[in-house]
Amino acid sequence: IYLSRTMKAVSSVSGSAFIRFLQPCLGFSPYEYDLSDDLDLDLLKRSNNQSDPYIPAVKEFYSRITSYIDTHPDNSLVSLNDTFAGTSRMFHDFRHPNDAGYSLLASKMLPYIKIQMPSWFEASQTVISL
Repeated sequence: IYLSRTMKAVSSVSGSAFIRFLQPCLGFSPYEYDLSDDLDLDLLKRSNNQSDPYIPAVKEFYSRITSYIDTHPDNSLVSLNDTFAGTSRMFHDFRHPNDAGYSLLASKMLPYIKIQMPSWFEASQTVISL
């Protein structure tokens, strides 16, 4: 949280926007595992392995940070926690999305970027269209 306040201050002085995204995480975020897919099946087993200290730590961290986001709407942190709800085959490994997952995340991030940095977005559209 301290770093967030510092980055907001730096952004304000420089006239730029500061925004952070909380990505979905197996073991906490809603996700539809495809049981016919070997990787998704392995990911499901790992996300239910309570003897792995990573799983309770993820659940604790995500519970605390999502509670913070819910109670502090003026912060610069946007939860993308529900991005993969109802989807499957979105992860490359237990922590990192695959190309389809990153594409879906990017589509969810874009509206926030447009709001926070409209002049940057307009300029990048001009460059892209050239």
